[in-house]
Amino acid sequence: MTTREFTNQWISALSERYDSREASEILRVWLEDSAGISRSRWMLMDVVPEDLAYADLLERLKAGEPIQYITGVAFFSDLLFNVNPSVLIPRPETEDLVNLLRDYTPRGASVLDIGTGSGCIPISLAKMRSDLQVWGLDFSKPALEVAATNAEKMQVKCTFIEMDILSEWPEINYDIIVSNPPYIEDKERDSMSGHVVDYEPSSALFVPNEQPLLFYSRIMESAYNHCDQLWFECHIDHVEEVAQQMVATGYDKVTTYPDITGRLRFVSGISNPILHRESN
Repeated sequence: MTTREFTNQWISALSERYDSREASEILRVWLEDSAGISRSRWMLMDVVPEDLAYADLLERLKAGEPIQYITGVAFFSDLLFNVNPSVLIPRPETEDLVNLLRDYTPRGASVLDIGTGSGCIPISLAKMRSDLQVWGLDFSKPALEVAATNAEKMQVKCTFIEMDILSEWPEINYDIIVSNPPYIEDKERDSMSGHVVDYEPSSALFVPNEQPLLFYSRIMESAYNHCDQLWFECHIDHVEEVAQQMVATGYDKVTTYPDITGRLRFVSGISNPILHRESN
């Protein structure tokens, strides 16, 4: 079978769940991450290697299982992170948040990522900025085990904290606190893709109905006296609402930032504990 024939059959086999562009991208990811065949090498091939096993893979993909969970890895900020169903698959837009932190974080700062999952935010940031001290916090022990494996794999020193921030809060102060918390209301499940709802951890995605800012509110109120800067990634429909609530909480210089598509997605603010204490 030629590589062209294989590609066409692959796209056809996945057509009920993915469009041709998505199916082609999944093929590229699998070839590079599991088969060790780069896009350029694949394009130069005339015939598909006889030992390329893919029947079971296609069945799992047709069932909706994300390719990243099948291969066990996902690219983020040019790094290959280990992933499994205990952590969210890192999203490209979160790379934009890491790039903002890279550019705006003071030298030698301490950074805490709340809801760290795979550890992609603090680990990527530490790889870009070796002067920083990074921490990752999550309530999920299995997620933290994945994050710790990634830190070791990337040769990054990152301290991980197991904690539910809805009921507890770290005693240590940090220069920067960053979070991409759950923000999707439960009622939205039915309108979402099955490969997200059925496979990725619900606790990292969903919040109770009518409470899309549940984690944002908790973090911005608790972090106010425990950090200098607070950064959020947000649902694009709630960016302005998060920014307004940060202003109401007392944060200064609250700023919104677009992602690479030009849509507002990130919010930052500066805490002023002295003014906050005086006002109380």
